[in-house]
Amino acid sequence: MKKTLLTLFLAFSLTMVMAQTAPDFTFTDIDGNSHTLSEALEEGKVVIIDFFFVDCGPCVSWAPEIDQLIADFEGTTVEVWSISDRDSDTYIGNSVFNPTHSNHIAGGVAGGGDDVIDLYANNFSFYGFPTFAVVCTDGSITWDIWPLSSGVPEIRGELTEDCGVAELTGVREIAGLKGMKLSPNPTSDQSLLEFSLNQPTALGIEVFNALGQKVKTITSTAFSNGNHQVNLDVADLASGMYFVRMTSEKGVQTMELSVSK
Repeated sequence: MKKTLLTLFLAFSLTMVMAQTAPDFTFTDIDGNSHTLSEALEEGKVVIIDFFFVDCGPCVSWAPEIDQLIADFEGTTVEVWSISDRDSDTYIGNSVFNPTHSNHIAGGVAGGGDDVIDLYANNFSFYGFPTFAVVCTDGSITWDIWPLSSGVPEIRGELTEDCGVAELTGVREIAGLKGMKLSPNPTSDQSLLEFSLNQPTALGIEVFNALGQKVKTITSTAFSNGNHQVNLDVADLASGMYFVRMTSEKGVQTMELSVSK
């Protein structure tokens, strides 16, 4: 980047800028593919912009949470564009920021990352790295989403509430899982999860709220093939819409669960 920027955040000085229009830009990712923001938005994409650099300590610390976010929204309209103003394509490719999901792309200085970050630094207050922003399909941007907490509900909330993205749907299905059913649904305290497997499968079963925050872990265990029933105790949850997520090594499936007191 052409000017020196602080790489440490002062939490009290950071504010979220909302309801502005994202400047358009084009950059090239580490695989040589060109991406233009306005074209992605016209295709119905919602873009999370992640300004980072490989040796940035806070960026590395938050990388696992961002990777889980990317995985949770894979198969939806959400894409994450990680852009560095100083790293080579090879350096990014050999780091934790190397994209491993179909909805994640990354680019460095060779692809114009420094120009993109300069563009945004000239249009918004830029305090350091990482900087996250969410751009909805209408071009509106929520800038500098910080500070973050575990599970990054701050980013998830922008996606679901402001951009209208339905989280935890359209992702990879669990091989051999059939007949997933919740009853009663709605419920006030208990619900029975029923499903069948045509092969032994290790599953994690968790409950998330509408912001994508995990509120309850039901179980994480190996299930045999056949029919299964798992009781969900949600008596301690407030009224609202929740998602019951089942996760295997290679897939995720969810169902909505309405809690009504």
